[in-house]
Amino acid sequence: MPTFDSSNSSGGVSAPTDSKNGYFRSIYGRWVVPNVIFPDINSAASLATWIGLGEGEVGDDGGINAEYMFQVGVLFQSVPAGGLAVSNYNFYFYSPFQFAYQVLTNISVSPGDAVFAMICTTPQSPDITCTVWNETTGEFSRWTYSEKESGVALAANWAGWMVGNVNDDNNVSLLGKYGAVIFDSVSAYHTDKGNVFPDRALSLSGPDENGNIAELSSGSLINDTIVVCSYIP
Repeated sequence: MPTFDSSNSSGGVSAPTDSKNGYFRSIYGRWVVPNVIFPDINSAASLATWIGLGEGEVGDDGGINAEYMFQVGVLFQSVPAGGLAVSNYNFYFYSPFQFAYQVLTNISVSPGDAVFAMICTTPQSPDITCTVWNETTGEFSRWTYSEKESGVALAANWAGWMVGNVNDDNNVSLLGKYGAVIFDSVSAYHTDKGNVFPDRALSLSGPDENGNIAELSSGSLINDTIVVCSYIP
């Protein structure tokens, strides 16, 4: 299966190229939250493990120019404070219509927890139903996000299982050392194709501390239902 470069995420993607009118209705996945380490305690940084549905142009070579994406996952943030790094992990979601991350405060998550996430869209509606479950603690949350003011309905033509640097700067010093993340039981539902699985991998490339372009995080597809992301030191 092909692998493509990305400037902000690595992982697996499903994007049927032979469907002109179909779109994704749902996506789900399960993974273990990594213990993220940042080498520079003096810089604010973050790293997200997430599933998402998005819209964008799929090129003839299979690469994706993502325009919108709705994400649900776990966000790690590290903020410098008095020579120390104050870190936290939270479930979150990201709206492509608000361009903002929203942290969930009613459910906890920690490194080593096994988590499950699901996103479901409603046809011809701005409503998106999200579910997160911390299998380790038993905590569960489900909510419906609605962009009623704009009335925009997400007609996603790609689905992704990702690890990414949510900072604009992809310098290796801001990319967390996360080891590896394994997404298992991954699947998505497409209106034309039915149940689909990742069909291409993404690897994150960006400038390292010397300014050279390097692969920072690799994505690989082990089989139909397993996506592995690996940090490259």
